[in-house]
Amino acid sequence: MEKLQFKYESISRWIENADLKAQILIGIQLFIIGFVLEKQLPFDPCHRLSLFFLGLFLILSCVSLSYLYRIIKPRLSNKIHGSRIYFRDIAKSSKVNYKETKESIVSEKEGDFISDLADQVIALSRVCNSKYEDLKSAEGYMIASFLSGLILYLLNI
Repeated sequence: MEKLQFKYESISRWIENADLKAQILIGIQLFIIGFVLEKQLPFDPCHRLSLFFLGLFLILSCVSLSYLYRIIKPRLSNKIHGSRIYFRDIAKSSKVNYKETKESIVSEKEGDFISDLADQVIALSRVCNSKYEDLKSAEGYMIASFLSGLILYLLNI
């Protein structure tokens, strides 16, 4: 039981870390966008290479921001319905019959709780893995947008 709780808490911390990293990277990406656009205005549309890199920079920045948003966007999923750990299932059940829900939580058998906790560990692991995959993708697009912005800046010096 303690090992399972440790895993649950560890995965929850990893999710919090991914969310925090994404929030920091959103701020950095928006700063880079602001910096590049400020340095490019007024923009000469006749300079096609600069126009290409500006478009590339904006597209890569938008893709990066979309991945970062996906990370901080809540992902609430539970494949097993009727959980006594997952807050949505508890809230849904309590709307139907508060007293019965409370009694079922209090009188839940240890084995049922362990099984429910294991289901939650698996669900959280999937969410955590997805967040870190998105974080890896966002970082790649962010680096590419930074490089295209740097090239754009150097072209217009």
